[in-house]
Amino acid sequence: MRTTEIIAAGGDIGGAMALLPVLRELDRRKIGFSLVDHGIISGKSGSGWETITEEESFSCFESGKAGVLIFTTSVKDDFPLKLARFARGHGSKVFSLLDNWMNYRYRMEIDAGGFFQPDMFFVMDEYARQESIKDGFDEKTVVVTGQPAIAGLKDEYAAWLSKGEVIFRDSSKINMVFISEPVEQDNGKSAADNPNFRGYTEKTALKALFESLEGLAGKYSLSIIPHPREDKLQLESFINEFSGGSDIRMGSGISGRNAVFSADIVIGMASILLYEAWLIGKPVASLQPCLRRPHLRFLNQEGILFLDVELPKINNILKKWLQNFKKTGFPSEIRGEAELHSHSADYIADILSNHLNRRIT
Repeated sequence: MRTTEIIAAGGDIGGAMALLPVLRELDRRKIGFSLVDHGIISGKSGSGWETITEEESFSCFESGKAGVLIFTTSVKDDFPLKLARFARGHGSKVFSLLDNWMNYRYRMEIDAGGFFQPDMFFVMDEYARQESIKDGFDEKTVVVTGQPAIAGLKDEYAAWLSKGEVIFRDSSKINMVFISEPVEQDNGKSAADNPNFRGYTEKTALKALFESLEGLAGKYSLSIIPHPREDKLQLESFINEFSGGSDIRMGSGISGRNAVFSADIVIGMASILLYEAWLIGKPVASLQPCLRRPHLRFLNQEGILFLDVELPKINNILKKWLQNFKKTGFPSEIRGEAELHSHSADYIADILSNHLNRRIT
């Protein structure tokens, strides 16, 4: 490892997908970096990338071999945050990349070490910037860069359209996907259980969807896409117990983005995949009954059925929406908002490179 190199660390799938395009851009520019062999990102490193162990990453900052850290946050995995504190303590510049519109401050406190503020906090858009500042981040450090994982969405969707690789083959029905999240695991099932309780869990949202589909069995098929951290057996057991429908299935083994591309309707709670579905023009519904966390209103956009009221009202509104829905084929025009993210990896790589050069000179 060369002196003053960049170290990158992440854990969760969302953070990994946001960080990888930045690392590819650094690699393209032949800017040296090392990736910490930790979490989901470990198995996704590029050819020829240098990887280091967790122990080695601490040693690099302690010895002065590394001078810049970029890390992604998590609501469960505290290793990247611990490394960030250590790097800061040894005089290195620390940058954090946010991958989703939620738990801004909470992600920086999960190791019980107090609120950590990076030298720069890279966020997706102005909404995330304002919400981060409300959460206590210094406005001088919060930088809107776009979300690198979305940068290639336009080209990837265009390539998919040209190939026509539709996962769901039943053209006689409206194919719907529900993008699940481990909400109960991450945010609890009540305010007493967890102060970050959303007001609902994935089970609440799924029950609302199942009830809204009653009487529409011949019109829709539903595939439920589990999150990588979800207990799939437990989710499948819940589906079998409460769905009451024969054309409802687990979509295990299907990537979230491919499911979104193939679906006629995308439903979920607050996954970034709903935002991606909206960007490519898909009909989207966000089910967040009795929502308590204002950050999660980022999906309250024109063109999204955003439901954060009580369950009876959600059931009525959603059922009418589904009853009146007509299949029109796959949209071919991506929304202009996608441009915000198109150069995000370049922008972040520029910032990291500039700070690295300052340290060298």
